[in-house]
Amino acid sequence: MPIIGKGYVQSELELEARAAERAGENAAPDDARPEAQAAQPVRGRRGKRIPNSVGIVFVHGIGSQRPEEFLLQWSEPVLRTIEVWKRTVPPGDLVLGDRSGPDSVVRAEMDFEGETIPMITIQVPGDRGAASEGGRIPQTWVATEAWWAAAIQPPTLQAMIDWCGRQGTVGRIVSAILRQNGNYSTDTDQRLGRLGLGLFVSTIVSVVLLGWAAMRGLASLIPIAAVKDAVTAQQLETFLTTWWGDARVLLSDPAQSANIRGRLIRAIRALRHHGCQRIVVVGHSGGTIVATMALSDPAFGNVTVDTFISHGEAVNLGLHIIGRMSPDQQAEEMPVAARLVAPQLRAGRWRDFWASHDPAPCGGLEVPGASPVPAEDKVYNRRSIGEDHGTYWDNDEEFVIPVLREIETAGRARSSSRFYPPATWRPSPDETWADRRRQRVYLLALWNRLAFVATIGSILVALAVGGGLIPVFAGALGTVWSWLPGHEQVEQVAGLVRQPPPGVRSAVDVIGHAGLWAVAILALVQVLLPIRDWGETWGRQPVMDGVVRALDAGIPAVLVFGLAISPILRLVEGLRGGAPLPLMASLVVLVVALFAIIQPGPVKGLADRYARFLNAHRTFKAPLFARCSWAPSSSSPSSTSSARSACGDGRLPTGPSGTMPV
Repeated sequence: MPIIGKGYVQSELELEARAAERAGENAAPDDARPEAQAAQPVRGRRGKRIPNSVGIVFVHGIGSQRPEEFLLQWSEPVLRTIEVWKRTVPPGDLVLGDRSGPDSVVRAEMDFEGETIPMITIQVPGDRGAASEGGRIPQTWVATEAWWAAAIQPPTLQAMIDWCGRQGTVGRIVSAILRQNGNYSTDTDQRLGRLGLGLFVSTIVSVVLLGWAAMRGLASLIPIAAVKDAVTAQQLETFLTTWWGDARVLLSDPAQSANIRGRLIRAIRALRHHGCQRIVVVGHSGGTIVATMALSDPAFGNVTVDTFISHGEAVNLGLHIIGRMSPDQQAEEMPVAARLVAPQLRAGRWRDFWASHDPAPCGGLEVPGASPVPAEDKVYNRRSIGEDHGTYWDNDEEFVIPVLREIETAGRARSSSRFYPPATWRPSPDETWADRRRQRVYLLALWNRLAFVATIGSILVALAVGGGLIPVFAGALGTVWSWLPGHEQVEQVAGLVRQPPPGVRSAVDVIGHAGLWAVAILALVQVLLPIRDWGETWGRQPVMDGVVRALDAGIPAVLVFGLAISPILRLVEGLRGGAPLPLMASLVVLVVALFAIIQPGPVKGLADRYARFLNAHRTFKAPLFARCSWAPSSSSPSSTSSARSACGDGRLPTGPSGTMPV
């Protein structure tokens, strides 16, 4: 074989890709349907089709992934599940292929440098007991990846600060997450938008990022290398530019986006030239944006696939980002994102998996006019915003096995798979293995949530009340510290700074309180985003359903109790001092705010009735802010026109003679 780059051998797929490029396959064939392309003669190096073969292209998401990283990570659960399935089939029913060995891998070519197209060839035995003819015949799977992490120039930190802050990208995403996970309706979301939620989030993000940029600039002037490296560790900058910046490039940079799409097209053509009869594309996160744009790109009209599998998709995220932009603003800032609107994919079918708490998709696909219409599957990975996005391949029952069925049945009926037929693969007639997994994951998520909130609540109570085990632990820590060698020198240095200037002391105090309240806010987020789905998970077990509901409802009570300790103690002190009114007012505001956050439904109903009253009595003397903020977003034409006339132009309403109404 020819040698390229650093002395590594070109893979078979790399040679096929170059052969396809030399053959000039850019012109669309007479029939670009997947079944028609599978029947066309092979013009590659092999000169023939691989019998019963499926080519698989894995498309990774945003971030600095290494070559072959996701190919190995995603093929491992596939191979593991195949080996487990082989042990469930009676030995006499397995139909082995010509190249079958002790394990399922026939051939693998990877260089871990990104200079060639990797490949893993897998032999899947047939099952004589399968319900369909296709399930009884061995298959050959050729898996590769479309690695595009090195085909991108990340944006600058200044560009990302502007995109996340001033342009309101983060605000739109937070709004979408609230709608999906916070039990807020679209109408309520619109009201929050009128109250300035998006502007508030964008402003906070801008201030934080600008502060980080300023600190980073000051750190570059520090002559001490260790301090400079500690401040400029670039963890936040790496996330903004290398990870989150990839999303901006995909949606706003036409040249780089086209270059990335070309990586996927090249891998698909290599598999076709290699002799694969059917093609399956598996995309995750930002990789679903790449696949959606590539498979609907008119420039590659001759490239089709049989099945597109998306999981943790970011297409919704892209549509949320441009959803509230004007056409001119979208054309200026996000010109490439228009490719996600009503995409016409050259694919036989589209299967989408989204996890219950995954913040990237924020629910099922919302792509009106897409073709083919995606088949939606809601799965339960960890029931956690922080973990759901990256744990799809750990979910055997709801994701890995269905993906194997999709790969095997690409180009034919989905119900004819040899892998764990749903009609017979179940622990009991009334439930499936997926049901049992959901119950396990629910209990794990409930335990994690309860442990976190209870811990934070206990700390808040201990700090407010004082005493308890905190002084004991402090004394034990001091004893252990006295045993360490060299502690005297450290104490001498600490004695020099024990009395800092008043400004420094105040800054440290502010930072300490800010850190404490940040942790409290994290606990509050656990309350705002409850697990829910009680009946869906425990519907067949009424007793367990009641226990779980009580525990899930008790978690907010634990946090509210912890947060209320300090105001209650201050209220008691105020009552003793004879000035309770300010403290009582603060306590009432706290209780009302918590109720409005935890139970938005009743508050929304009151706001709707108040808005209807104001629309019916336009001369009623009421605060203009309330009239504008809570005007109904969807009502009758008369009420809508009344609301617009009252506050749509930003002017105070006036009477017939130009005076203020009373």
